[in-house]
Amino acid sequence: MGDINLSLIVTVASIVIIALGFLLGLLRGRNRSIVRLILVIISAIVAISLRRNIVDAIMHVNIGEDTLANSILSLLFTGEITFPEKLIELLFALIEIVIGLIAFYLIFFVLLFITWALVFPIIKIFVKKGVKKGVLFGGIVGLIQGVLIAILTIAPISGLIYEVSRISHIKLNNEDLFELPAEMHVEEYLNSSSFKIYNKTGWWIFEIMSTTHHEDIEDLTLDEIIDTTDSVMKVAGLVTDLSQNMDNMNPDQSAPKTQVDTMKDIGETLIEVGNNIDSLSDNSKQLVNSLVDAVKELITPEGETLPPEIEETLDNFDIDSLDLVGAGTAINGIATYIEKTSSDFDNNEPVTQEDVDNIVNGLAANEFIIKMIAGETSDGELGNGKIAEIDNEHADMFTTAIESSSLTAEDKLALKSILGLA
Repeated sequence: MGDINLSLIVTVASIVIIALGFLLGLLRGRNRSIVRLILVIISAIVAISLRRNIVDAIMHVNIGEDTLANSILSLLFTGEITFPEKLIELLFALIEIVIGLIAFYLIFFVLLFITWALVFPIIKIFVKKGVKKGVLFGGIVGLIQGVLIAILTIAPISGLIYEVSRISHIKLNNEDLFELPAEMHVEEYLNSSSFKIYNKTGWWIFEIMSTTHHEDIEDLTLDEIIDTTDSVMKVAGLVTDLSQNMDNMNPDQSAPKTQVDTMKDIGETLIEVGNNIDSLSDNSKQLVNSLVDAVKELITPEGETLPPEIEETLDNFDIDSLDLVGAGTAINGIATYIEKTSSDFDNNEPVTQEDVDNIVNGLAANEFIIKMIAGETSDGELGNGKIAEIDNEHADMFTTAIESSSLTAEDKLALKSILGLA
């Protein structure tokens, strides 16, 4: 494939559409240009209104013994990367949006042709060009028409290019979901003036075009679909990182330097995922909660089962009750505590009550992390997982903070255990 300069293509197409509108406006004159602009607006409104009906009809077309929707889902199940069914159903909403976009273009351009070839000639019989001085005014109206058509035709595609780029950078097993062809120079286009102009002026039409319904959410946007998918992948990666690094964080099994480095990595990941989740819309948060089973499938090795503490964590997962930023701050705080109290580090700063409170409160707000770290035995009893060995001189500070928390007695015991206090 040869190089495709998207910025140049969009710029040239925009200039041609707008210039053509201006020239036709000059030829039509003031009155007829206004009529033509009205017909273009009506065509756009009708195309937008009929788009979803066309999508619903197409999705239920039978191909062989199944509908087009199910046939596409079946195709998505085959391939090197296997997605959980719930996640595929969510990504399928993207296909509906693309089909809706195609439907809009087909209806819009057909209506533009019909109104130009059939309706406009009839109207011209009754509407004169206008006085001679109206020619320039007609050109201005034609210019407005050209800008409108450019926005209606290019802005949705421009927005879709941006969203596809976002999808490509979603991480699965620490790798981008897929790689866009370098020949398309997508990143260059997304940094170009052409994209920025259409992003500013055409966001409204793309938002309309990229809205669909999924399960009981009537107005689900493409942005929300991508945000949700990205968050689910991040949560899956986070749970995997936590479970794989338990030994590295355990003071009985790792050197202080390994502990601190691991905790800082985990802490920053928790903060990143937490900020990502906090910025989600209500629709996206609702979807993330409903996709916990997808997370379990993503992180379970083939032919194996999850550890019981992780299984229980995900079964009780509720995005609204999490404070992952606080958890990340707490894990980072433990790393700092180790640096302040271990002879392996040159840090003689005192441990303050604020340090202790940040650690305890951050963990107390995320019971699932406490349970994951503590683990459990085959008998269902509290495991021996921990991430710190609190010095005797600081034990009372931590114990007081834990007892003052709103945790249950069982979770208080688990928190003491992972801090080496029980």
